[in-house]
Amino acid sequence: MMRHFYVCPTALLDPNPPKGEWQSTTTPGLPQWSLVIVTQWRDHVSQDIWEDLPQVTEHQVWKWDRVVPQAVVTAFSPWGVLATDTIGDAMKKIRAQWPAARL
Repeated sequence: MMRHFYVCPTALLDPNPPKGEWQSTTTPGLPQWSLVIVTQWRDHVSQDIWEDLPQVTEHQVWKWDRVVPQAVVTAFSPWGVLATDTIGDAMKKIRAQWPAARL
């Protein structure tokens, strides 16, 4: 099973939930944003439609060695995320606070 990790506006989730199995948490530094983890999409079409919504950003696992984007630093700095972290480092800090963020 591959998990998909996204950041999107919190207000987007109620009218447009991902079609499949998913969980979300609002970000502690920017509660108008949410981290969304999809563990199973209903189908590829549903995934493509949701990923095309405005302001939905996927954080692909294969890019976790890159420096974390500044918006993620701001959103998760209360959980210890720093500008010098990689996305993978940031996710380790996030999952310490929200265990659903595990691979």
